[in-house]
Amino acid sequence: MFWAQLIFLLLATLQQLAQAHVLSGMIMAGAACLLFFSLWLIRQKRYQVAAAWMLGLMTSLCFYYLWTSDGLRDEAILGYPAILVVASIIGNRRIFIGLLVIMVVSL
Repeated sequence: MFWAQLIFLLLATLQQLAQAHVLSGMIMAGAACLLFFSLWLIRQKRYQVAAAWMLGLMTSLCFYYLWTSDGLRDEAILGYPAILVVASIIGNRRIFIGLLVIMVVSL
């Protein structure tokens, strides 16, 4: 899961930079670097904290793109249900409810 997200973020970063969206590309590159903290937490056997960090980071990216793009009409809104599905699989109930509340408040 970690490597799939990292590869996706790096490919999306290259795409954004190729389209001359430098700020967006740099934010994605920063998120990819912050994702390595999740890997460190996994190696420290702190799985729930790593899951919360990774899911929070992905939620923040979706929120950023919703805020700067077309809002509710942007395709980034489809990331919210996907994040909740992953949260229900790898996280606990507290992480799921917390993300759900953050997502509802941000809309």
